[in-house]
Amino acid sequence: MKYLSLPGTLVVRIFSLIVVPMIVTSLATSISSAKSSENKKILKWTFTLFAIYSCLAPMLGSGLMFMVRPGVQSAEDLEIWKNQSVYRYNPYLAAQGTVSKEDTLFDFIINMFPDNVVGAMIITPDLNLLTP
Repeated sequence: MKYLSLPGTLVVRIFSLIVVPMIVTSLATSISSAKSSENKKILKWTFTLFAIYSCLAPMLGSGLMFMVRPGVQSAEDLEIWKNQSVYRYNPYLAAQGTVSKEDTLFDFIINMFPDNVVGAMIITPDLNLLTP
């Protein structure tokens, strides 16, 4: 199922690589061509909406998580999930060290297109080598 998502993931990442710079340049152009009173109005609305959405997004995500309960498949799992104070899931431990060639190729192709344009320019990936 993971491999079926490859084309969609690539399209979304490439789309974000195109759209985000277009939005930034459009904002810069509109701000530079506007009057100072209009700039103040635009900045107030921008920061107000940013603050509102930044507060609502975590609440919406948490609410949806408690309504949908991802990963819970049976009543027994639901009781374990309710009684668990901290849910710890480590995908690296879950895989138990098995990595296939297909997974490596999949990750290589996906990582060719960063999901965060700004982060790709600032943060560089580190390669942590495990020694036996």
